[in-house]
Amino acid sequence: MICGRCGAEFDIINMSDRFCSKCGTMLSMAPSGRSTQRTKNDGSFEYNIELATEIGTILHDQFSTKTGYFKGHVMPEYIMPNIEPGSRELALYYTYVLSVDYQTDAHRLWSRSRTQYERHPEMFEPEVILGTPDEELREFVQSLGARFPSNGVNAWKTISKILLSRYDGDPRNLTMTPITTEELERRLDKFPYIRGKKIGTLFQRVMGDLGLLQISDLDRVDVAVDLQVSRFTFYTGALIPVGSVSGSVQQSPIRPAIEKIWREAARNIGTSPWKLDQPIWVIASNQCTHQMCAPCPIRSLCEKHFEVQVQGNQLIS
Repeated sequence: MICGRCGAEFDIINMSDRFCSKCGTMLSMAPSGRSTQRTKNDGSFEYNIELATEIGTILHDQFSTKTGYFKGHVMPEYIMPNIEPGSRELALYYTYVLSVDYQTDAHRLWSRSRTQYERHPEMFEPEVILGTPDEELREFVQSLGARFPSNGVNAWKTISKILLSRYDGDPRNLTMTPITTEELERRLDKFPYIRGKKIGTLFQRVMGDLGLLQISDLDRVDVAVDLQVSRFTFYTGALIPVGSVSGSVQQSPIRPAIEKIWREAARNIGTSPWKLDQPIWVIASNQCTHQMCAPCPIRSLCEKHFEVQVQGNQLIS
C-alpha cells in the first residue's frame, strides 16, 4: 500500500488498518485493489481524481435512483409551485428566484418563494416589478428569504427591463433554438445576478434540466461552486491545498480546481458534472456543515480534513 499523500509504503492487513502510520491520512481502496493515487499537484492543489471518482460514483448512484441516503429526497429548487411545466410563468419564477439564491438558506428561500408565488403570482411579472416602488419590492424580495434584498431589487428590475426590451418578457426566448453554454453565457452577461460561475452555472443547470432553456451541451455544465460544494471537496480530500492557500472560492485558483476535480470524476463515471453537484450539496449542507459523519454514505472514503476551513466564500488552509 502506498499513501497517496506522503508516499509512505507499508503492508495493509485488513480494512480496519486504513490510516497511514506516517501522516494519519485515511487510505481509500480503489475497486481494482490499488490504493488511491493523487495526480501530481499543480503548485496550489493536489488532485485525488481516483478518490473523487469513488465518492462521485456512490453519490451519483444513490441520488439518481433515490435510494440509500437520498431515498425520497428532492432538491429544494425542484419543488415547484402550482405552475404549468415548461410555461413562461415557470421560467419567470425560476429566473427571479435564482437571481437571489446567493449565500442564503436554500430550503428557506425556495419554500418561501413557493408560498409567495401562490399568494402573489403577479409579483413575478416583469411589468409589475418595474411598476413597484423600490421599498415595496425590497420588502417582497426580503420575504422570500434573500440575504441581500436591496441587491435583489436592482437585479429584478434590471432583469425585467432586459426581458421586456429584448425577449418579449419571456426568459425562454433566450434560446429560441438550441445554443451552447458558451453562447448562453454571452447572452447572460448583461443580466445581473444570473451570470457568472456560481449563479450562472446554477441557472443553466436548473433551466436546462427543466426544459425552460434549450442548451445543446448541457452535459458540460460544471458543479456550481459555493460554500457547501467547496467544504465537501476539501473535507473529503478530493482536493488538498499545497501549503497555505487562501482566498475566495469563486476566484482562481480555487474555483477552477474544484470544477476540475469533479469534471474529471464525472468523466470517469460517465455522467455530467452538474449531476454530481446536487448530491454533493445535500451531503455538505446536512452533514459536513456540522461535521456529522455517521449518516454520510461516503464516510468510509472521506479523509476528514476538517483543518481546512471554508467560511463564507473564503478558503482558509
